[in-house]
Amino acid sequence: MAEKKRLTRREREHQARRQEILQAARRVFAEKGFHGATVDEIAEAAEFGKGTLYSFFENKDDLFFSLLKEGLDTLYKLAAESITAHEDCRQQIADMTDGILRYFEENIDFFRILATERENLCGRLCDEWRERLLEKHRELVGLVAQVIESGMERGSVRRVDPVRIAQAFHSLIHSFAFYRFRAKERRSLEDEKNTIVNVLFDGIGQR
Repeated sequence: MAEKKRLTRREREHQARRQEILQAARRVFAEKGFHGATVDEIAEAAEFGKGTLYSFFENKDDLFFSLLKEGLDTLYKLAAESITAHEDCRQQIADMTDGILRYFEENIDFFRILATERENLCGRLCDEWRERLLEKHRELVGLVAQVIESGMERGSVRRVDPVRIAQAFHSLIHSFAFYRFRAKERRSLEDEKNTIVNVLFDGIGQR
């Protein structure tokens, strides 16, 4: 296995500054939305000059979609790591559900941006960014589909269309997270996870 390259101090400082800018941008975009936010406000929140922001990102669009892509990258990594501890399909999905819900809970600004800006994203995206974000979504759906296919091969899941089930799974998680974000009283994450997994695997009909 190749040894991971150590970053120089300058590279570490560059990454740290970039993350500070992205964190500030999440807060501002979550509070004011894409159209309401300005680069000046993001620079002020990050405590950097506007010129520093432009040394990392071309413009507000580049900054906005970069933070979306990084969030989706993190979600994929969490989902991939969550299925390595078990071979049982149901437990893999349960761990994945738990990881994604917790990420949304701990990164509420990122989820707020997804929830409020989702309907406007397609019209705002250039072809390059649209394809890049769609690819991240396809990767997440594909990961769940692989888990479902594995369950089918082991006989623990009946024959279904794994991609459609994976899409339904992601819709369930986003719906639960959205209503959780809006709710005055919240159930525990464990209850939310169990409900999603039980609906996905057992349905609600009497056997």
